[in-house]
Amino acid sequence: MNDQAIRDLETFIHIRDFCTTHADRFPKDTHIQAVIGELGTAITDMETHMAAQDSGKRSVKEGTKLKSVAHTALREALEAISRTARAMALKVPGLEDKFRLPRSASSQGWLTVARAFAQDAAPLKAEFVRRGLPESFLADLQADINEYEQALNQRTQSKGSHVAATVAINEADERGMNCKLELDAIVRNIFHADPVTLAEWTSASHVVRPKHKRKAAPAPDTTTK
Repeated sequence: MNDQAIRDLETFIHIRDFCTTHADRFPKDTHIQAVIGELGTAITDMETHMAAQDSGKRSVKEGTKLKSVAHTALREALEAISRTARAMALKVPGLEDKFRLPRSASSQGWLTVARAFAQDAAPLKAEFVRRGLPESFLADLQADINEYEQALNQRTQSKGSHVAATVAINEADERGMNCKLELDAIVRNIFHADPVTLAEWTSASHVVRPKHKRKAAPAPDTTTK
């Protein structure tokens, strides 16, 4: 989650509280009330999308773990088929190339390999079973394929939700900043003769920015030449 967005949200809430506290001193001007209302909407939107962003982030992490577990199970199944095919190739030439595992592949690449293994192994099922693979090895492989694909889809959807929430937060943050700018002019005009209230406003509307550490100057070269 963006720390600056959180700080901005805290500022917007302080501004809203200020406006609520001094509501009786604001003119019942339609524009002023609309700006205050828009600020409230921006706050609600940021809170909603921040919750969605956090949920999406945790879902991505969970999806990554599920993907890893599913990939391990799928690869183990493919390795068993590949290993058995190498033994079968002693009597059926060409099988060692048909069931060769890639050294590396993308997520979708592994799915493609697994589906090819399932298709090519089907006519030879009896030979694989004769060499120790369980009768259900093709059904088990298909289950591993399904679980891996589901894990990939879940992770992709979670990443999409996280990205969408981030974009929505930034948009609401910008709306809140625009309201802050307008309200700053309005408050300073209304309370120009009230230094106490203006000081309260300055404190409420202050946006904390992270401090940037200055790079230390390089030590002088004391080497004697």
